[in-house]
Amino acid sequence: MKLHILGQLLVILSFVFGNFNVFSQSTMNQSIIGGVNIDINQAPYQVSLQDANGNHFCGGIILSDRWILSAFHCLDEGVIASNVTVHAGSTDRTDNTKGQRILAQTITLGPFGWTTLTRIGDVALIELSAPLQFNENVQPVKYANLCNTTINDLSISKIGFLSGWGRTCWNCSFSQTLKGLELPIISSTLANQINQAGSPGISLVTNNMIPFYSSIAGIYTGDSGGPVVIKKNDNKINIGSASWGLKHPDTIYPSVYVNVRDYATWIETTTGIYASRSGVDLYLQDRPWDMANEPNNVDYAWMSEDIWVRNQADGFTVKEHQNPEFQTGSPVYVYVRVRNNGCEPSLGTEYLTLNWAKAATDLIWPNAWDGTTKIGQNGPIAGEPIDVKLIPTIEPGSSEIIEFEWTSPNPTDYTGINPEPWHFCLLARVEATNDPMAQQEISNLNSNVVNNNNIGWKNVTIVNDVPGIVDEEVLPGGVIAIGNMNEGRETFDFEFVTHDFENALIYEEAEVKLTLDETTWQIWMDGGNQAENIEIFDEQKRQLLVTNNSAWLKNLSFESHERSTIHVSFNFLTEEVTEHSEFDYFVVQRQTDGSIIGGENYHIIKTNPERDNFLASGGSDKNISKTDSIELVASSIGEPAIYNWYNSEGDLIYTGMSIMVSPEITEKYKLEVIAIEDGYKDYDEVTVNVKQHEIKSISPNPASNTATLVYRIENAVSAYLQLTTPYGTTSNNYILDLNQNQIVLDLSSYPIGNYSVILVVDGVLVDTKSLSKQ
Repeated sequence: MKLHILGQLLVILSFVFGNFNVFSQSTMNQSIIGGVNIDINQAPYQVSLQDANGNHFCGGIILSDRWILSAFHCLDEGVIASNVTVHAGSTDRTDNTKGQRILAQTITLGPFGWTTLTRIGDVALIELSAPLQFNENVQPVKYANLCNTTINDLSISKIGFLSGWGRTCWNCSFSQTLKGLELPIISSTLANQINQAGSPGISLVTNNMIPFYSSIAGIYTGDSGGPVVIKKNDNKINIGSASWGLKHPDTIYPSVYVNVRDYATWIETTTGIYASRSGVDLYLQDRPWDMANEPNNVDYAWMSEDIWVRNQADGFTVKEHQNPEFQTGSPVYVYVRVRNNGCEPSLGTEYLTLNWAKAATDLIWPNAWDGTTKIGQNGPIAGEPIDVKLIPTIEPGSSEIIEFEWTSPNPTDYTGINPEPWHFCLLARVEATNDPMAQQEISNLNSNVVNNNNIGWKNVTIVNDVPGIVDEEVLPGGVIAIGNMNEGRETFDFEFVTHDFENALIYEEAEVKLTLDETTWQIWMDGGNQAENIEIFDEQKRQLLVTNNSAWLKNLSFESHERSTIHVSFNFLTEEVTEHSEFDYFVVQRQTDGSIIGGENYHIIKTNPERDNFLASGGSDKNISKTDSIELVASSIGEPAIYNWYNSEGDLIYTGMSIMVSPEITEKYKLEVIAIEDGYKDYDEVTVNVKQHEIKSISPNPASNTATLVYRIENAVSAYLQLTTPYGTTSNNYILDLNQNQIVLDLSSYPIGNYSVILVVDGVLVDTKSLSKQ
C-alpha cells in the first residue's frame, strides 16, 4: 500500500514541546526533535492504520467499537478493506503483543470526491470486521457537530491536542512511539498568506478546514487521518482529521485539518452514531468510553467517574474519589457531574436525586436504596436517599457539577455484620419530564444503568488507607455484601477478575485473598465448593487465595433476601513489587446464565510506592536430635510488623518473633512477616532437620581404656562405627546391634591421641563425633 503524499509539498504532523495539562496530568517522556512522547492512554481514541505487512501509513480516530474516522486520501484509489488493519491501544505502533489489531470490513469514502487540486472533503470511514474492546487505552471520542460545539470553539487561538506516529523531521522515518502536542488555531487568511509565501498557487485553506500553526511545529507524512481534540467542559471532542500541509526541510507551514463539524451529518447517516440527540439529553457518563448511547457499551456500569466523594469541600477542583471518612457532626461531600448530550439547553427544572447503599453486588432497585431494607433481621439499613437537587441550565455539549453534603452512616453500625473495612455505593438519577428514562426501570440495577443514560452508579472501594488488623492479619481491602434481594431462592456465580495486562500484574505482585463469613462459606460448601483459579488458603479462617485471573466461586444459592459478606484483600509481596502504582480489580455477581446482577470495583493505590522493602528472615536451617526443642527467631524488619509462623501443612502455629519447636521428624516452617503500615509482606522458610540416626553421647570423653557410646538408629538395615586413628593412618570398624542403643569401645590398644568416631548407616555417613584417648 502506498504512503499518500498530497503533491510534493505535503506534510503530515511534526511536534513541539506542548503543555498537555489541559488533557492529562501524566509526566511526559523525554522530548524528541520538536516534540514529546505520549502514552496511548492520553489519546486512547488514536489508532494506527497498517497495511497487510504491518506497515503504518496513516492515523485514524475511534468513533465507536465498529467505526474509525480517517482521511479520504489515505484510503482512495482502490484500497482493499481486507488489506487494512486497525491497531488500537498501543503506544508503540510496532508492538503486536499489546493493544488490539482488527481488520477493516468496509471503507466508505467522503461524499465530496476529494482531489489533490482542492483537497476539500478529505474524510473517510472504516467499518471494522469485529468490535474493539474498550478499556483505559482504547476509547471512542465524540465527533464535533452543530450541537456540541459552536463557531467560537473553533476560533483563532483556541488550542487543539494533536497526536500521531508521523515523521518528526524531514528525513526521519515514521515515529515508533506515539507523539502529541498542543497547537493554536489560526485564521484561514493567515494560513493562506504563509502558504502562498512558500508555494505560490498552492491550494487554499477553506472554511471547512482548520489550520493550526507554530513556527516550530507542523504536520508531517504518516499522520494523515489522525485526530485533533479539544476539551470542553470535561468533554473531549474531536474537531478535525489531519489532512495536509506544506513540507520543507527548514520551514514549518500550517497544519491543515478537515473540519469534522461540517461532515457530522454524513458521519451520523453512515454509521448511525449520534454525537448529540435532539432536544435535551442529560446524562451521567458510566465509563470514559460511554458516549451517552442507550443502551450503552459498558459491561460494568458501577464505575461512573461522574460521581466522586471528597472528605472536604474541594470536589469542584479535585476529581479524585475518596472513601468517605465518618466524623460525628461533619459531613462528607458528594459531587455529581451532569452532562447535556442534547441539541437544546436544559430548562433548569430537572432534578438530580442521590442515594447511598452499603457496598454490595446485589443492589436491586429501589429496595437497596430507599431505606426500606435492613442488613439482617434487626440490623442497620442497607441504604437510603441523601438529597434531591435542582439541576442548573446546561448548554448543549456542556456539563455542570452539583455538590451534595452527606452525613455518612457510622461504620460501627455494621461491625456486628463484618468488622472489617466496609465502604459505600452511590446512585445518581436525573428525573425530568423533558428527558424521561429510555426504558422503564426494573429491579436489576445494572440493566437500568446500561439502558438509561440518566442514571450513574458508583460502587468503588479505594484501597489505599491504613489496613485493618483482624485475627493477627493485616488486610488492605474491603468488604462487600453478596446475596439475593429478590423473592424466591436464586443461584449465582461470582467472578474475580481484571481486564488488561497491566492490571493482571496484581497476581504477580500481591496475594489476592477472599475471607468469607460463616454464611458465605456454608453456602459455598453446600453448593459443592465449586471454584476456578481459587484454592483454600486457610480453612479455619474461611480464607481463599485467588491464583489467576478470571477466578470464580460458583453455584452459591441464596434464599429470598438472604445476604452475606466477603472481604477482598491485597497484600503486596516485597520481592515482587514493581513500579506499577495502581490497579483495578472487579468482583462481579452473575446469574448462572452469565447476565450481570452487579459488582464492586477495588481501586488499589500503593500509598508508598517508594517504601523501603524488607526481607523476612527466620535464620539458617537447624539440626536437632529427636525429642529436642529449638527456638526459631525472626529478624526484625525495623518497623511495626506481625510475625506469623506456619507448619509444613500451612497451619498458623504461632504469632511472634520467636517460637520453640520440637518436631518429631524433619519439618519446614514458614515465616510470614506483614508490615502493619500498609500490609506489605514477605516469606522465609526454615528447615529443622531431625536426626533419624545419630551418635547421642560418648563417655567418658576423654577416655582411658574404655568408652561407652550411646547411639540411636531407626528403620535401618545395617550400621557400623568407624574409629580413625590420628592422621587417619588406620581405622577400625565396629558392627552395631540395631536392637541395642549403646556399645562399649575397647581403647586399651589405641595410642594416646584424638580420634574421629563415624556412624555409617546403610552405607551412608550420617554422624560423627570426636573422642580423645588419654
